[in-house]
Amino acid sequence: MWCFILIHNDYPDFLENISAQVTLVDEDGGMIARQSASPPLNILPPNSSLPISVFFEPEIPSKAQPRVQILTATRLMPDDERYLPAKLQNVLVTITWSGRSAQINGEVNLPAEEKAASQVWWQQQLLTKQAVS
Repeated sequence: MWCFILIHNDYPDFLENISAQVTLVDEDGGMIARQSASPPLNILPPNSSLPISVFFEPEIPSKAQPRVQILTATRLMPDDERYLPAKLQNVLVTITWSGRSAQINGEVNLPAEEKAASQVWWQQQLLTKQAVS
């Protein structure tokens, strides 16, 4: 069972380090399974949304229901210099004929007047399982 959740930032500040716990419960509210998840980007701007997803292995009861709880979300201070104003350029997305995978290529550039980055983090999520219907 795939669970897709849209996390929305209703606050006037940027948020970072967001994580959530997705718990599957049975008809009586008993826990079946639980997993933690994070969005694909570390920063969530004000009035914006990002998805999270988790996959629960079979066998999942047909009446299982997901419950979501935010575990962490930290306010990003306006004067925080850890994140540089990077821009994506020359992005090329190639999707396979089946639509089940994609390859993304591009460049991440900083404005010429910006200081050089000392560290770059890249988070990649690889989905290898098919959804159970």
